[in-house]
Amino acid sequence: MGGALALLVLALGAAAAVQAASDIRVARAFLGRTLRSIGLYLGFLAVPLLVLLFADALLPPVPRQQAATGTLLAGLGWLGLAVLLLVRTLPRLPRIPESWLRFGLADVVLLTLLGFGIGRIVGLV
Repeated sequence: MGGALALLVLALGAAAAVQAASDIRVARAFLGRTLRSIGLYLGFLAVPLLVLLFADALLPPVPRQQAATGTLLAGLGWLGLAVLLLVRTLPRLPRIPESWLRFGLADVVLLTLLGFGIGRIVGLV
């Protein structure tokens, strides 16, 4: 299953690269900024995966259900922040509303979700 998913992601990436290379509206600088944004996004997503790998050594023991709930909440908050980062840094041809580019309610909700999840994992909540 994991191999098929990786193959699908690679195929979609290759199709997107071919489409971007053949589109006359896509300049080299636009493509460079896009690749940098996607790299930043993937790096942002790698952090919780590394934390999960070393969670037993890093975190104090808490009940299993409490840790699972906290991990889910923290993961959702972190992934939401990663999506906001991607929306804010990825260059695009149609412009997005300026209000999406500033710190706002979505950031506060996702940071609260992340904080509550971490508090649940370490046993503070």
